Amino acid sequence: MPPASARRRWVHRWFLHACVTARARLVVRGRELLEGPRRPPGERPRVLVVLHDAVGGVRETTRDLLSSLDRRFECFVLTGSPTRLELLRHTCHGLDPQGSWWLHRAWSHQREGDAEHRAAYLALLDRVRPDLVHIRHLLGHTDELVELCHRRRVPMVLSFHDYYMACPGIHLLDDQGRYCAGQCTPSRGQCRIPVPWLQDLPVLKAGYLDAWRGRVRAMLARIDVFVATSQASLKVLLGVYPELARRELHVIEHGRDFAAQLELATVPPVCGPVRIAVPGHMHFHKGSEFLRLLEEHDREREDRFELHFFGTADPTLRRIGIHHGTYRRSQLPSKLAALGVSFVGIFSVWPETYCHTLTEAWAMGIPVLASGLGAQGDRVRSHGGGWVVPVDDVAAAYREVLRVVADPEEYRRVAARARLDGEHTVERMGRAYDHLYSRLLAARSGREHANPG
Repeated sequence: MPPASARRRWVHRWFLHACVTARARLVVRGRELLEGPRRPPGERPRVLVVLHDAVGGVRETTRDLLSSLDRRFECFVLTGSPTRLELLRHTCHGLDPQGSWWLHRAWSHQREGDAEHRAAYLALLDRVRPDLVHIRHLLGHTDELVELCHRRRVPMVLSFHDYYMACPGIHLLDDQGRYCAGQCTPSRGQCRIPVPWLQDLPVLKAGYLDAWRGRVRAMLARIDVFVATSQASLKVLLGVYPELARRELHVIEHGRDFAAQLELATVPPVCGPVRIAVPGHMHFHKGSEFLRLLEEHDREREDRFELHFFGTADPTLRRIGIHHGTYRRSQLPSKLAALGVSFVGIFSVWPETYCHTLTEAWAMGIPVLASGLGAQGDRVRSHGGGWVVPVDDVAAAYREVLRVVADPEEYRRVAARARLDGEHTVERMGRAYDHLYSRLLAARSGREHANPG
């Protein structure tokens, strides 16, 4: 029989080994309870995409993105609205509803935390067990979603689809309708708030915007990677949050697919109606007031412009131009071909972060008249395929359009550049996000193996 001292050493080693083993098991079990059990290696990584429940570019581009990622990732979508959170799963047939959480207390931008949202987020995170979360838009959501994902060590990507993270006004237009670039102007009224969900906001310049940006800064610190869709939008965001320059930032343009490159441009007559198509939701930030003044300016002079609206429009435009109602993406080319349109008008008074309408115009071979702000101005200046007009000077814009109309050769030369050459496809956009997701997931896996405790 070994001496007592040897037995004590053996018992001591066994006890230490048992403690280390028990601790490791507790760590694994704790992680399973926090993150959910690991799935078999053969299953696709799960991506949860977060956005608001509303029509428009965010939803349409998200559908395009998910279709390009479907073979590599299992994708879920969480939408938020004032009364409901909804979980959907992306399939080859579209978005399949997986569950809803109805809210007894309507969502408000002013609430930092909310028990109903927290319970819903916990339930869906336990259900989906995402390997990565991609926040496309946080309108209709609370900051707690980011905090819960951070606690679960889930990598997060945040896209700047617009300027909501910089200001709840989204389009950075003050109470006078002036673009402010995120730097408040001296006026004291409430800035233009484009979304009905946000109508309960206090006056932004009366201290609320500073508080909001403080919350955003705390949330941004939890995010792993940021994505903007243009250098122009990134510049604006860095002007508000200069600390982002030290973080991982990417510019990934939206991708679009078209069946073919069309040639639908009609050279405008030197002496006749100049047909300008204006697609989309034509509200103030899209230039509705500019168009009203432009039409009035034209009517008092040559009465040449024939405006064709496709989509919704402000009541101020009701008696201006010809309204064709809403449309589907696939319908627009045939409608414009039948009209003999010469230009597509993009008169936004805020700097759009990408501008799908511009891409659609070039897919149809129609040159654009675009404001010089943001991505639309940068894209026209670098690509060609249109003219930049000053939306803050109606008379100058009017003269520029008439100058182009009086020069058919210049029109043909610029219209020849109204093409998709060099533009991002859905596949190219998908490859960029695939690379980004895969790298984040590999980094997470590496951290877990290197630091299992």
